[in-house]
Amino acid sequence: MNPGTVRDRNSMLPSKFIAAALVCAWLVAAIPIGVTNVPPMVDYPGQLARVHLLANWNHLTGYDKFYRPAWEILPNLALDLVTVPLAKVFTANVAMHVFCVLVLGVLIGGGASLIRAVSGRWTAWAFAPTLFVYNHILAFGFVTFLFTFGVALFALALHVTGRHRPLLTRVVRELVCMFALFIGHFMVFVIYVVAAAAYDTLSMMAERRPRKELLREYIVLGACALLPVLIMPISPTRLEATSIEFSNVLWKLHKVELTVETGQGAWDYVFAIATLGAVASLIASGHLRVQRVMAGVAVVLCFMFAVSPYRIGYASNLDLRLPLVVLFVGAAALDTRSERTAPVLGTLLILFLVRVSTTTVHFYRSSAELERITADLPVIPPGVLVFTARDAGAPVWSASHWNPPLPHASELLLMKQPFFSATLFTFPTQQPLLRTKEFAYLNIPSDIGEASRTGLESYAARMSATLAAAGRTEPTYVYFLKGPEAPASTNRFEVVLDRPRFAIYRLVR
Repeated sequence: MNPGTVRDRNSMLPSKFIAAALVCAWLVAAIPIGVTNVPPMVDYPGQLARVHLLANWNHLTGYDKFYRPAWEILPNLALDLVTVPLAKVFTANVAMHVFCVLVLGVLIGGGASLIRAVSGRWTAWAFAPTLFVYNHILAFGFVTFLFTFGVALFALALHVTGRHRPLLTRVVRELVCMFALFIGHFMVFVIYVVAAAAYDTLSMMAERRPRKELLREYIVLGACALLPVLIMPISPTRLEATSIEFSNVLWKLHKVELTVETGQGAWDYVFAIATLGAVASLIASGHLRVQRVMAGVAVVLCFMFAVSPYRIGYASNLDLRLPLVVLFVGAAALDTRSERTAPVLGTLLILFLVRVSTTTVHFYRSSAELERITADLPVIPPGVLVFTARDAGAPVWSASHWNPPLPHASELLLMKQPFFSATLFTFPTQQPLLRTKEFAYLNIPSDIGEASRTGLESYAARMSATLAAAGRTEPTYVYFLKGPEAPASTNRFEVVLDRPRFAIYRLVR
């Protein structure tokens, strides 16, 4: 019997109770977002600035020297399509907060829906996705991916429960879902197609159904997936696959570990160990059992992670996202096996409240620090060029040092005044905001080696040569991320601001 056909009257918990409880869990999960002005996510400052510029472009002055709106068909638009209209009514800050809260909601709701679809009933285990909404991918600020992935969880739940619906109904459903996922985030679109095909294959093998039925499922899925892909030739994203880079095996394994890191240090690992131990205990005690078909889908996605590249063109950290996908799908591969739901529900509730509590403290402290940094940034005047550089010893990409994350913090100044930020994401294959022609290729590598006098002088010389070749005479500033040692003084850089973790220099020409 298809699990999706089991009626809710046989559920261990009533659906209305589950729906209300999931909404409550969502609101509690949103507390860390609610207590912040700037959520401490690595990419968040640039995303906030882009939304602000796109929403208010006709009322801003000075920005058009450096940037221009460029709305195209890009399979990476979930954030912009939701937040830009909201920012026209409210503010970019409110719009981004709303979007981040929606990300948590679709992850919790989508994950719960998939668990219900696979098991055929609502159970206490439907709350398991609440444990995973604060993760490394969210800490990085990949909210477009996460929002679209949450939608994909809903889509996969519909795919599981709708396999026996009339053909036309299934085709329409798949088309709507796939177009939404394609526009939202192309990688999620691919993940969904792989997961849906794996589920069809494994479920039919388990049910010993004829191969012709599996072929029919492949045809429906493939045809529906092909139609969105036909848009790609008219999208700038077609140029993305210019280069491919893979991670080595050890780095791949490290990315599995990174999934739990959010910048909370030891608390991240305490939570991960406690969660792993609790789930293992529930399985060993007979409160949870494994659903083999969905477990097989998780294994397929593990293989996808193993063969996925780290980078394709401008799109990087592709394989970093897949362990989280496996985690959500793996949760759907578990199901309660007894009427005693209290141990499962109690365990999930305790873990969830601990995670939200520690994350709230972390977000509040980091956001307060980001506000202090934002207050320092106006030492940079309007209309200048700003580049980011970092000492080789600056631990800016380690989650344990994201208190707060600094790599894109300087972009918060774009909310107040126009200037050129070399680190603002303006890739023509990914964002609907681009640099103007004069600044399209103005880039200087951020790594300068050790922050010695020689290193800084060499960096200043490279910067001056690049600016001269581009004919740029604007005042130029450097947002410098410091390592353990204080930066050496140099005649080529005037120190404008010096803080414990960063400094601002003005290039002397």
